[in-house]
Amino acid sequence: MNIQNIWEELDWTIHTRKLIEGLVKFPENAKIILLLRHSEKNEVKSVWEPQELLLTPNGHQIAKRFGEKLPVERPIRIFTSHAPRCQETAEDIIEGFKIIGGKAELKGTLDPLYNIGLDRNFFLKQIEDGDLIKYVQNWITDAFPHDKAQSLSSYSINSAKIIWNLIREAPRNCIDLHITHEIPIMGLRFGWFNLLPDEIWVNFLGGLAFSFQNGQILLFDIDKFITVEVPQWWKK
Repeated sequence: MNIQNIWEELDWTIHTRKLIEGLVKFPENAKIILLLRHSEKNEVKSVWEPQELLLTPNGHQIAKRFGEKLPVERPIRIFTSHAPRCQETAEDIIEGFKIIGGKAELKGTLDPLYNIGLDRNFFLKQIEDGDLIKYVQNWITDAFPHDKAQSLSSYSINSAKIIWNLIREAPRNCIDLHITHEIPIMGLRFGWFNLLPDEIWVNFLGGLAFSFQNGQILLFDIDKFITVEVPQWWKK
């Protein structure tokens, strides 16, 4: 299967394509924050195996194609989790974006894109059965002991203090692209925008994008734009 067929036909690229469609519809001067899951990675048989996984060949190709599809008129600053698969995704996206004449800068790693404040062994035990939606639901309801897991509320506020403040210094019409993992995205989707996890999970190169507009947040989530209120804890 060639790269164009992979881009157009694989199930996990559906949300990737919709995300690209959404990015080009933001207001021209908007500064956009984009939370993106890394591209397709190699799989392990057990969550207890070492997790320093790398991208598959398809993952590399689709990340590069993603870069080629980004709006070329917007400068892009990229921040990543320290996981190698996220850094590989960033490098591939930059390569693709530069092919079309785009300007991109790899800014480095950010702690909240990887560290969600959980004891590692406790976390792996929770997701051992593969039910990640149930895990996020428990995180939302503060069901975990606080000596094992930072509350989602605290994680969301602390992450915003870093990620949301960074966009203030960004150039006009910039995209701040944050490459991370599915659980941080699903957690922040609720912690920032009060959107509950559902059966539509964040697939490879899926995510959400938003911009602050006229005292509100313009959010592109899955396949549509919605307007949400800025959280009270941010207004303070």
